[in-house]
Amino acid sequence: MSVHRPVLGFGCAWLMVFSGTGLGAQPGDRPARRQLAWFLSPDDVLLPISSVEWGRPDRWSFTSRYVHMFTKHRDARPGPAWIHSATFLASPGTDGGRLGVGYHGVLNRKAPILLEARVVLLRTWGQPLDGRAPGMNHVGPELRMSFTGVFNLGAGYYRRNSSGALGEKAFWGVHLGVGM
Repeated sequence: MSVHRPVLGFGCAWLMVFSGTGLGAQPGDRPARRQLAWFLSPDDVLLPISSVEWGRPDRWSFTSRYVHMFTKHRDARPGPAWIHSATFLASPGTDGGRLGVGYHGVLNRKAPILLEARVVLLRTWGQPLDGRAPGMNHVGPELRMSFTGVFNLGAGYYRRNSSGALGEKAFWGVHLGVGM
């Protein structure tokens, strides 16, 4: 059985719920405007779909994240700013998925560069891109960079955290995407 259809179906349903119904709209928004961010408080935001990525070993995936911002008075500070926050993410993909927690920083509000360091649990299923066995858990650090919140690049170093194929070694994963 292929995992592609359930994951893509889940992704489409997620998009319809959060972008098509206006559930994420803020008070005072025009009816035609839909938001893909829920501001739970001035310091907390839920991003149902913050990026769509292609990578190794999980192929296509999308990322949902919760962000808690530590920096106060973000809009009142003049000049370049370093805005930092804690992030929690879920990233289901066609051949694997990731859960993670990390530190996220934004440098310069005019042409932002977003940097993130996180620890992730990676679970493979289906047919992972690099021939890894499906049904394996891996854990490791990831570093990500997003340019102006549009294009992102990430790399991670994962070690197997579950029984299975003996002799399977740690490996590097790479993700390229659109979004933060």
